[in-house]
Amino acid sequence: MAYADVQLQRDDGRDAILPLGKVIAASRSLFRGLEALSEALLKKEGLTPLERTILLDVRKLRRATVPELARTRGFSRQHVQATVNPLVARGLLEFQPNPAHKRSKLVVLAEAGEVIIRRVMIREGEILKHLAPGLDAAGTAAAGEILAEIRRRVETFGD
Repeated sequence: MAYADVQLQRDDGRDAILPLGKVIAASRSLFRGLEALSEALLKKEGLTPLERTILLDVRKLRRATVPELARTRGFSRQHVQATVNPLVARGLLEFQPNPAHKRSKLVVLAEAGEVIIRRVMIREGEILKHLAPGLDAAGTAAAGEILAEIRRRVETFGD
């Protein structure tokens, strides 16, 4: 069933309150389990979840300044800088001159960073292959759409 086919039985949403509460409770529990699994996987590579995020963002962008990386995730520049510097010191990221700005260097993925992030992505793929059997693709896609809609509503709550 596609998300567009999922409708509240009443316009006021009262019939959806209990199921929504159950979805949120299950999401919290799933998040905690996935977080523990991710931290264990990353610990083997000597990474934190934030370092993984930064490495993947740099890989996707190819090169970016620290302020650009911060804006991508809504983090402070200082927080990203504090994460990038140790990754540079470990040889996973590199600073390169930025022709557009003398002081704000470009951050690029070093070869060692590419090797580690590929290993992490392969292992994450293995985990997904373990979790996927028996799940209906259409139902899983619909669940993802519903969760994305709940997230959007949470983000705009109170606006």
